[in-house]
Amino acid sequence: MLLVAPLPRLAVAAMRQLLGYGVRRLAVPAILGLAIATWANTGAAEPAPAVRHLLLGVWWLSLLAGAIGVCRLVADLGENAAMAPHGRRLAGGLWSIVAAMTIGATAVLVAVGHARRPVATGALGVVLLLLAGFAVLTLRDLDDLG
Repeated sequence: MLLVAPLPRLAVAAMRQLLGYGVRRLAVPAILGLAIATWANTGAAEPAPAVRHLLLGVWWLSLLAGAIGVCRLVADLGENAAMAPHGRRLAGGLWSIVAAMTIGATAVLVAVGHARRPVATGALGVVLLLLAGFAVLTLRDLDDLG
């Protein structure tokens, strides 16, 4: 994933801007996720089912908020703070994503026969393969550009 991310410019003002955006966009999701992970790993007593579901929901919402925050952070960075990746670096990063999705889909599809829910497991494997296919189409478009 780092291969497809924009590179920060090595200037003090750019680093200050990147740090400021990062703190503003990611502080709350990081604190929430850290608090829940710490609570879960302290060996505390099992919570009531309603509390457990609430904590699980907050965990996933913090991950979602973090993912959205990172996307917004990258989108808000200007030319002064970041440089877009070059074509070869972008293609290498996308090929690594395609390989990871294909390996993951293969592992999931191999496990279909041993799964408790084979239909859901098979659907997950097929969706991963479809996502890998869309990533390959993106690579084809990238080749057309450069």
